[in-house]
Amino acid sequence: GSMPTELGGFTKLTYDFNLDGNSFSGKAPSELGKMSELKGYFYISSNKLSRDIPTELGSLKKMQYDFHLESNSFSYEVPTELGKMDKLTGGFSLKSNELCGDLPAEVEALVEQRHMGLVCAVGQQHRHGLSRAADRGADS
Repeated sequence: GSMPTELGGFTKLTYDFNLDGNSFSGKAPSELGKMSELKGYFYISSNKLSRDIPTELGSLKKMQYDFHLESNSFSYEVPTELGKMDKLTGGFSLKSNELCGDLPAEVEALVEQRHMGLVCAVGQQHRHGLSRAADRGADS
């Protein structure tokens, strides 16, 4: 079934939001972005979530590590708002989804500044698992 929107009500939660492998389907609720005190361990991997990644997840600005959305069916582009998680120092995964387009410059800058082990596959070309417009230009 669908992921309950009420989960966004955990506004005081600071660590360990783990809903891996629960067979949730449909769109991830935008209300998850209300968990603004969360500092680590955001896992909604290995579900059947689809459509776009909620832009509201960029409101999780206190995230320091382990933000995992892999192994779902997210499609469309990676939202630029995810680049607002500027305290994130590692553990950011979007792999095994159906994402398209280039990785937004804001997210790429965040990853490169922190030398994170980002695991992300977006678009056709990859560099450290990332799609970059600059890489495609260099190949021409």
